[in-house]
Amino acid sequence: MFRWIRGIMACAGLLAGMGPFLRADDGTAVTAMPRVLFLSARGGLDSAYRQRLEARGFSVDSASIQKAVSHEQLSNAQVVVIGWIASAADGCEPGGGYMNIHRDNLARIFQSMEQGRGVLMMPDLIQNGGIGKTTALVAWNKAMRPFNISLGLGCIRDPERKSYTWPCYQHENSFCWTESFTEHPATRGLKRVYYPAANARWDMLFTTPPLTLGGEWTPLVHGMPGSASYLCLQDNWTRLDGATQPPVLAATRTVGKGRMAVLAISPTYTFLDGNKPFPDNWRGEMSVGNIDGSILAKGDGVVPSDTGLLLEKLYCWLGEGVVAGEATPMHASRAPQALG
Repeated sequence: MFRWIRGIMACAGLLAGMGPFLRADDGTAVTAMPRVLFLSARGGLDSAYRQRLEARGFSVDSASIQKAVSHEQLSNAQVVVIGWIASAADGCEPGGGYMNIHRDNLARIFQSMEQGRGVLMMPDLIQNGGIGKTTALVAWNKAMRPFNISLGLGCIRDPERKSYTWPCYQHENSFCWTESFTEHPATRGLKRVYYPAANARWDMLFTTPPLTLGGEWTPLVHGMPGSASYLCLQDNWTRLDGATQPPVLAATRTVGKGRMAVLAISPTYTFLDGNKPFPDNWRGEMSVGNIDGSILAKGDGVVPSDTGLLLEKLYCWLGEGVVAGEATPMHASRAPQALG
């Protein structure tokens, strides 16, 4: 009881000095960190990432999007992170009978976004490998067509800004970085975002595909000058010509009463396996590099990565838009914390 009273007093003390809302260093007004539901093919969360979010005040849950997401799970979440879209190839694999369940999950989540929930999409072309996953890109684009955004074929790379490289077959994969941001509550205070620039397997499983945006979208994170989208053909990276601006890695928009964001980095490098070491650079048959927190926070060992902080700021920005309805509003259920 005394711990509970101390928590109420601490929260009251913070709020008394900051008005009706705690305003985090990104300018987002929140009374508590949002409740976030993570959905992926296999479900689950990187344990260290879960601990980090919970220490920061977020409530988190996770599930497989291949199984029916319960009404309770969805109602409890103010922000839903979708880290995988099933493709036609997945429907042909053993256990592919979940396709109707998967489509129903997406329809319910997108409808709840119209009513006020926040949704973060993180395209993943490398999970559940087994059939060439160019079909995964097509499936993602089909699901996102109503929102006027698509993935380009290829991977964002920056030959001048590599923090880590490793061989894969006869080509080179790498981690790259950018410091090019659009002013926005989710980017305020960021210094450097790292991203994986890799072809994880022979069949074009790209880790950071470029985004093509409609006019409703605000681009948040760009590659640096000199970065571009590349294809890996016959084990050689080939730059795709024609782009006049650096590629886009992240963007946001409003949808009805809700908010949507996209971060093009595969969730393998964040909420799924973001803190796991892979000393030989392989996770099973996928050449993902020795992740070990490099993309989320460690960076190159000299300049840290703000990719994890970008995600936390996106969760808050998405959760700020939650209104009444199935999407339960945020409430001061714990002492608020500033991001930084």
